[in-house]
Amino acid sequence: MDKKQAHFEALGYEPLRMKPVHFASGFFMAVTDSVYVNELLNQVAVTKTNKGLLDGYAPDAVFERLRSEGLIMDGVTQAEVELLRIQVNGVVNNDSAMYPAFKPYRQKGNDYTFFTPRLLTRASRTDGYAGHFVAAALAATAEGTEVLRFARGVAGESPGTLERFVRPLLKGGVPDNACLAPKYEREYGHLAPTRVTYVSKLMHRQTEAIARLCRNLADCSHYHRIRYLVLGLLAWLMAYLLRTAAVNADGPPLLLFDFVGARDGPIRSQSQTCYARLRELVRRTYLEFADAGRFSDNPITQGISNERVRQRATIFVFWKSISATSRCAWVTPSPAPPAYRKNTLSFSPIRSVRLC
Repeated sequence: MDKKQAHFEALGYEPLRMKPVHFASGFFMAVTDSVYVNELLNQVAVTKTNKGLLDGYAPDAVFERLRSEGLIMDGVTQAEVELLRIQVNGVVNNDSAMYPAFKPYRQKGNDYTFFTPRLLTRASRTDGYAGHFVAAALAATAEGTEVLRFARGVAGESPGTLERFVRPLLKGGVPDNACLAPKYEREYGHLAPTRVTYVSKLMHRQTEAIARLCRNLADCSHYHRIRYLVLGLLAWLMAYLLRTAAVNADGPPLLLFDFVGARDGPIRSQSQTCYARLRELVRRTYLEFADAGRFSDNPITQGISNERVRQRATIFVFWKSISATSRCAWVTPSPAPPAYRKNTLSFSPIRSVRLC
């Protein structure tokens, strides 16, 4: 059994070190079943790489392509195009999750800030198919279906300001089939209806809360509806992770959030202790599942007789599950440096709510 299969049998998805934008892309891909191959957008929006800007990404190449395709007016200089590229980067790379996705670079996880399905792109699913898993679980209940209907409605709304800004760069985007189910089954396994039903019942209260959130977002702007929906679904996902990890615990897990803000205060210390305890709870989940025979092949104890080595193997093989708990659990707005203002979302391990 490999790591992916163990994660699938334990949780149904692979809890990678994802950002909110990674989850948003995976979820809306599952909801809309469409992606686009936006080569021009990627070449314009990528403003730096470790290897430097090469071939189609080089400043002179981008300038010539925009001019040859009639996307810039006569008299616009290459220096002005470079300033435009910075602005485009600030719009579609809001969460710093975009990378060069075309030759001569090797494609890896590449997710644009989501505000239209035209920005969904086929790349390595850096959310570990969490978005696909959540969408499948939601589809099993009436409340979850309401959430999915709301998400499709938001995705299909008329173009807003940001989409109009990048629309010229999307002109050559090639649509592609984005059905994630076949690839999910090849990489992880079949998500049986009985398992989906179990997850939907386990998370019924949380799904009801997300449906209520969607109703309350009716009068909000397009961008706020997307943001709050994604935050709510991430809270749903973290609640599922903790409830699964706490299946043998005395009670449901509780997160203590510090809204006071005092760095050295007692509430901060207590919230950090609570957070560390839950990290340990998730870490031990795989060992307990292996001991209980939950895995088809024991990925931890197989061939390991020494208890200390066995414990260390557990930590090493499944450490990413702990990273996911901290990385995609919650996000809060954070100020950007005055020199380059971007409206970003960053993780706060302290500010939380009760999820279960």
